[in-house]
Amino acid sequence: MNELDSDGNPPKFYPGDRVFVEPLKLEATVIEQLMCYDYPEYFWGNVKLKYDDGATGTSHSWQLKKLS
Repeated sequence: MNELDSDGNPPKFYPGDRVFVEPLKLEATVIEQLMCYDYPEYFWGNVKLKYDDGATGTSHSWQLKKLS
């Protein structure tokens, strides 16, 4: 993914990143971070995730903590 938001920033999360989903107290793997649009700006928003049990879901980026 080579896109930048309106401020010139790349996404915070990339496919394959491991994250901790704080509200659920679960770890997951990032599928992709979604580009959002709210006139007149584009910004990095929600993140599609695959949980360790195989389920998929979407979380707000601010709910995630990158794991080392």
